[in-house]
Amino acid sequence: MDGVASPFRTPVVALDGPDKVTGAARYTFDVSVPGMLHAKVLRSPYPHAGILSIDTMRAEALPGVVAAVTGADAARLPDPYYGVAIRDQPVVAIDKVRYVGDVVAAVAAIDEETAYRALALIDVQYEKLPAVMTIEAALADGAPVLFDTPVAGEPVKLGGGLISLKEPRPNVLCEFGYTHGDADAVLARSDHVFEDCFHFSRINHFHLEPHVNIARVTGELIELWSCNQDPFVLRSDIARIFGRPANNIRIHASYVGGGFGGKSFCKMEPLVVLLAMKAGRPVRLCLSLDESLLTLTKHAGILVLKTGVTKDGRLTARKSEIQLDGGAYSDASALTVVKTGYRITGPYRWDAVATRAYAVRTNTVPAGSFRGFGGTQASFASESQIDMIARRLGIDPYDFRCKNLLALGEPFRPGDSGIDSDLAK
Repeated sequence: MDGVASPFRTPVVALDGPDKVTGAARYTFDVSVPGMLHAKVLRSPYPHAGILSIDTMRAEALPGVVAAVTGADAARLPDPYYGVAIRDQPVVAIDKVRYVGDVVAAVAAIDEETAYRALALIDVQYEKLPAVMTIEAALADGAPVLFDTPVAGEPVKLGGGLISLKEPRPNVLCEFGYTHGDADAVLARSDHVFEDCFHFSRINHFHLEPHVNIARVTGELIELWSCNQDPFVLRSDIARIFGRPANNIRIHASYVGGGFGGKSFCKMEPLVVLLAMKAGRPVRLCLSLDESLLTLTKHAGILVLKTGVTKDGRLTARKSEIQLDGGAYSDASALTVVKTGYRITGPYRWDAVATRAYAVRTNTVPAGSFRGFGGTQASFASESQIDMIARRLGIDPYDFRCKNLLALGEPFRPGDSGIDSDLAK
């Protein structure tokens, strides 16, 4: 560079590097507040059941226990449900549990040991209900439904020409779709049409730092120390759930000890605030790692792709039917479905596209954000089929991709702005 030192060779020290290397970094796990109580959670042993009764009297009478909350406490909140766009997950289960691990009650006590002992003293009477554990079972005719009535919220708002529906039919949380051109007609005149089905399994985030939150309520002020990845979104949700202005909600954000999407949006935070309100003291809830497994997963899915191609290897049209297992509650499924359906075409040029994507409710752990949520499911299925088609046609998969890649400035979908990467290079 004509004797001028390159700025790219200048050493860069990460702002958080020294703290993390020396052990000075403080995570929410490390926070302690004066007078703090410790909370533990009672979870459902059944995938689907009505709650006939909950008796917390013996637990509350245990020395050292300060407060217990159940669905009855949650039901008195201004808005006891949360979720992204579609709000269906209660702060504590109200009248019904929908997966093994659903929160039934919680206690706050002087230490964790006392809180655990108190959980064993809570008496819950259930009425077991038929469960749907798979996508196929949930969509079968006459399948038991997870929700008897429509839930709060609205579909994700999208631009023109796109379909976004909330609860279009039983056990379907949401639907996304878009078309351009006549996919059926283009497929009919294609030289080859290949249809393949791909199954994508659940994955858990398994972050080293568990979900941990501390809440303190002082008059109208709610304070939260949280490992949440979205502190401003969390502040809005807490304000809505507890009926307080956002300027009365303070989120203390610190380093996050791994999240990968598993700590996005509301998780246990509203429950901790509810306990702190009832106890009149700060409350800390730290989940164990196995409890984190019961909090959120990545979406499993079934993706069916029908793709047309010419004899010389030019892609023509793709029809997609995508079913994602959203688990028992919405969480971020509405956003994930949009991203999966939108990205299923990959970075390729098409004469026509027809896509439908759904989030299906099942009696399993809720699914939500996970590292490029929605995109990974789409890329796995799309790129797997690209490889399969190339080999069926006797074309090198690299050459097949290069022949069909969108060019710099070409729109990903008609009406979109042009892509800003030269993919061929």
